[in-house]
Amino acid sequence: QEEPIEKMVLGINNSLHKLLPSGRFVSAALICIDQASGQGGVWVGGVPDVVQLDAIGKIAQRYRSSQLPLGVVRMDIVDVCITPLFLAKDQQLLLYSDGVIEACSAAGHAFEYTGLEQSLIGHSPEERLFGLMEALTAHLDGAPEHDDISILLIDREPA
Repeated sequence: QEEPIEKMVLGINNSLHKLLPSGRFVSAALICIDQASGQGGVWVGGVPDVVQLDAIGKIAQRYRSSQLPLGVVRMDIVDVCITPLFLAKDQQLLLYSDGVIEACSAAGHAFEYTGLEQSLIGHSPEERLFGLMEALTAHLDGAPEHDDISILLIDREPA
């Protein structure tokens, strides 16, 4: 039986494959979570790891890109690989663009996964996004970003 997220991935992918010029694609992560149960699925294609954070901000689970970005090839439903996930009420999911981990300081040092992981610990869930943005701003120390910086932190709403 097809899940809604599988249908979404398939529909978006095949529309993009038909509409985009050759050589163009869309890197993305799609997530579907049932707010009541915390059960869901994640699809990752061409973006950095989606990470699941525990109550203190440590990485509890990584969901790595296992699919081609959207629009590269035409897909059938059997080509869509959804990874099951369970998000507890005290956990969060973090999605971010490669511009976050590739952000370089004036000295040429990238923020990397280490900077990302360190910036998440020690903040309450409500302050975690602010802590990450603050750490990234301090790391850049006025240096311009060379790529887009996008960050999304997802909480599970209590039932």
